Amino acid sequence: MGNLVSECNRCTVLTDCDLCHSLVATRANEYVQPEVTARRQPAANLAAARHEQYQPPNLSEAELVQQALRLSQLEALQRGGPGAAAAGSLIAGGTSRAEAQAAEQEDAVERARLRDEQHAEYEESLRIDRERAAEKALREKEEEEQKRREAEEQRSREMQAEAELKAKEDRVSKILDEAQQMLPPEPPESEDGRLQVLIRTPDGRRLKRAFSLQNSIGQVYAFANVEGGEVLASRDYMLVANMPRRTYEDRSASLKEAGLQGQCALLVEFLDDD
Repeated sequence: MGNLVSECNRCTVLTDCDLCHSLVATRANEYVQPEVTARRQPAANLAAARHEQYQPPNLSEAELVQQALRLSQLEALQRGGPGAAAAGSLIAGGTSRAEAQAAEQEDAVERARLRDEQHAEYEESLRIDRERAAEKALREKEEEEQKRREAEEQRSREMQAEAELKAKEDRVSKILDEAQQMLPPEPPESEDGRLQVLIRTPDGRRLKRAFSLQNSIGQVYAFANVEGGEVLASRDYMLVANMPRRTYEDRSASLKEAGLQGQCALLVEFLDDD
């Protein structure tokens, strides 16, 4: 066998090289009974018995020494004792490393799971932020559209009011111009058939003027419009007498035909609701 302190350079602490593994298997199959007998011999004669019983062919001295050392470790494990403790420590060391590797793998899996959860939460947060931003943009757009419509409606109302006011002003101006042209000259005090007319307006004014009996009711309306101004010219009204109550709506009739003479007082009654 040579020097037993030498070791196989191909084997490691946990694994055998292919050659040593083959030798162990071969010896286990061919020399089971001698191995049992060798176990019963004293420990001092066990190595010699093995050497006598089996000499593997074509092996170097170092390979034979390595094989003998491994067989001794196996027997120490079977018998127990310091040798078994040393061999067990080798196995325990391998188990500890395997457990450490398994723990590292579990830790890596857990870290990956946490990363996936964080990524999913981040994506969900982005989705919620995008939805909120879209809702805010839509709400702002709707508010702007509402403001634009309200502004257009307001502008339309203002333009309509301006147009109505302009039309009213034009109509009043036309009425006043026509009234001014219709107004006859006031007759002198010495003229026979001279009629003094007093018109009371709703705002408390008293409009006085002399007319001729040949003048028309329409000319009395023209006088009321000229003196009353826009307040009367812009409204629909009629002239009435109180005692007894009588209305004067036929503007083509003369004052004489309407039964007015001497001094008469007339009131303005508005026909519209404004």
